Amino acid sequence: MKNSKHGVGLKILFIGIIVLILSIGLLVIRGLLSSREYTYRSAVNDISQSAGSTFVLRDLDVTIYGKHNRYSSIAELDVPISSFDVEADLKTSMRHIGIYSAPVYTGQVVAKVKLNYENKDNDEFTYSPSQSLICLDTDNTNLTKHPIIKVNGTEYTADVIQKKDNKIGVYCPLVEGENEIEVLMDIRGAETFMITPVGGQNSLQITCDWPSPGFTIGKLLPDYRDITDQGFTASWNIPFSSKDNRVGFRYVQSVDLYKLLERSITYGFLFIIVPFIVMFLFELFANVNLHPMNYLLCGAACIVFFLLLMAFSEHVSFTASYIIGSCGAAILVSTYLSSVTKQLKIGLGMMGSFIILYVYLFFSLKSEDYAFLIGAVFIFIILALVMFFTRNVDWSSLGKKKETLPDPAQS
Repeated sequence: MKNSKHGVGLKILFIGIIVLILSIGLLVIRGLLSSREYTYRSAVNDISQSAGSTFVLRDLDVTIYGKHNRYSSIAELDVPISSFDVEADLKTSMRHIGIYSAPVYTGQVVAKVKLNYENKDNDEFTYSPSQSLICLDTDNTNLTKHPIIKVNGTEYTADVIQKKDNKIGVYCPLVEGENEIEVLMDIRGAETFMITPVGGQNSLQITCDWPSPGFTIGKLLPDYRDITDQGFTASWNIPFSSKDNRVGFRYVQSVDLYKLLERSITYGFLFIIVPFIVMFLFELFANVNLHPMNYLLCGAACIVFFLLLMAFSEHVSFTASYIIGSCGAAILVSTYLSSVTKQLKIGLGMMGSFIILYVYLFFSLKSEDYAFLIGAVFIFIILALVMFFTRNVDWSSLGKKKETLPDPAQS
């Protein structure tokens, strides 16, 4: 005979349908997360643009002008840079748009340049080192003052050079032989800081108060770096001119909130399945009968955890948001099941399973490199526990009433 309410097979079917419905709910939450992340990225981009975005010193050109000896035309001679030494000292501050924030930096860049000019006059061209131009290829929006360029001890104020595509530069005299140039730039920027090694011998040293730099933004890693909670110092030594290989760093957020949220939703399926498995085991061994609606409401509470986590994490720390969301969902479901079944031990057992589940997820999120391994082991353990506890269950007889033999004394 069939059970008066539901057979086990029908109950499992209903649970499967509920899992499908809740999985659709997870997709909706994932879409909401994408929308919130887009809003965040837009705010960060606006902050970056207002700060001048990435500072890049793409090139430093030194040009000596001359004339053609037979024609009335101007000749230009690019002088190679023998050494290029840069020091940058950067300070970080947080800028806000609404509830969103992003780091921006200000500071000073000092570039010391040496070059050796040898007379290049010939039958066709005559050059005059007293008519020279030094140009910086960088964006004007990253400069907070006119750069100061010192040439052999004489100081000049750089400005826009229209005939050089509006690059920043200065006309100044050079001399035959060795020339020493020093460039001082007060800058601002966001996201990344990049310098191009333009000399035959190059060195770069960056000091910044940001504790989590990313050096893989460039093609050359620093030769030395010292990173602390108060900031970092990094240096490069590059024995060649390499205009295609910029060096520098990018601002890395120590915890990318939306990546953590994305990864947590990835495990959302477990937060539906595991509580349902525990509830089903309670039905098998604790002599309770739960309606599919009970499964649906408990599953919905587990889904709401992700909404709470997402909403609170935009205002307080991720850890605090996680505690709020997990405690809220665990207490709600455990209290509800205690009330429905009239058994406190059911609620306590459910609370224990939630503690294990949420602790697992938290450490999995914090251990990015081992998240997949932790997840695989956890699923294996859950499956092993279910198989162990149900090893003596006669599934074919569930949902059927035991047949009783007639009592001979009553026959």
